[in-house]
Amino acid sequence: MGGVAGGVGFVNAPLTASEVRNFKKELGNLVEDPVGVSDQIDQFLGPNTYTWEELNSILKILFSPEEVRMIRTAGIRIWERENRRGPPGDYKLPIVDPRWYPNREEDRRGMEDYRSLMVRGIKESVPRSSNTRLAFDNMQGKDETPAAWLNRLKEIFSYTRAWILTALRVKYY
Repeated sequence: MGGVAGGVGFVNAPLTASEVRNFKKELGNLVEDPVGVSDQIDQFLGPNTYTWEELNSILKILFSPEEVRMIRTAGIRIWERENRRGPPGDYKLPIVDPRWYPNREEDRRGMEDYRSLMVRGIKESVPRSSNTRLAFDNMQGKDETPAAWLNRLKEIFSYTRAWILTALRVKYY
């Protein structure tokens, strides 16, 4: 398996579409519980190394195109926040298949980074639902002036403002 030089070779045993669809039935809601969904997907994928094409197929089955773009955008933000001097996030989370070869160390590292950033991107792809739910569940207090209520709503929404702006930009990717 390792060729003339010996060593370790990697065999690809991809998930089937039916396995992914069955998993989707058990998967929580991304907007309501992004951390839980991220943990579920991380467990589902296990320790395996997936190609770019396999991971994208899995994401397309599990999420809508808008959610996939939000996840990718969050993954890029994570990479660029943690690796200011490294390659840009688009390099680590490419839109087109980079043709990574699992038996080449650098390419395998790229596949592992891609998986990791996608799983972590799921956690950060939506605002904390409690902030949004808190804003929509709030009603004006009996003795509260309209201006005070508006200020209270603005404060609640300010926590999710950065995410909303990012979500609006996602459409341009």
